Amino acid sequence: MKRIVVIIMAVVAASFMPATASAQFNISNALNALFGGSKKTEQQVEQKSPYQLIAEAAPTSRDIVGVWTYDSSDAEYLGSNQLANLAISQVKGVALSKLESYGITKGSFKVQIRRNGTGTITMGDRVLSGNYDYNPTTGAIVFTGKVNGVSLSCNGFLKMKSGKLVVMVDADDAISAFKQAYPEYANHQLIQTLGGVLASFSDIYGAIYLTR
Repeated sequence: MKRIVVIIMAVVAASFMPATASAQFNISNALNALFGGSKKTEQQVEQKSPYQLIAEAAPTSRDIVGVWTYDSSDAEYLGSNQLANLAISQVKGVALSKLESYGITKGSFKVQIRRNGTGTITMGDRVLSGNYDYNPTTGAIVFTGKVNGVSLSCNGFLKMKSGKLVVMVDADDAISAFKQAYPEYANHQLIQTLGGVLASFSDIYGAIYLTR
């Protein structure tokens, strides 16, 4: 049933696209991707996966130590489903504008990463402390800590891009942690919308860009 709904959404979305966008978004290819029916070319088979590219861009344990300042946010999809990209693009703009409305703007908070596996996030007079376990070979990282007395854990990745440290947090983990820490917002419309997208597609990450 879920696939049928997604197919209908794709067809409706394509019908409202301008001609140039419709040419770039091929419904046939999208449906093939959804049902696993697309044929991989030799070039696609040899192409590195997003996780391999992250591992190649992963910083060393020494490189991440220090104080970083928030620059911007984005969403990254590491899967291959074209419909997921369409869904994310629709939700991302709303989510980013909400962050700005809550004061999450360039330079609004700092992140201190210590060599001993601990870290702090400072925003105004509010300080959040936690721990991390980082694997520089793969770029994989696990964040743990307490917010409002609730123990939380999120998986993610680190990579360097254009001199910035990109902290990629598993979106499903992030939404789950937020709902645990702030149960009063569990039924917020944006949280429900993001939860619906994440229920349909995996491999979606929130990307936080930090600068020195």
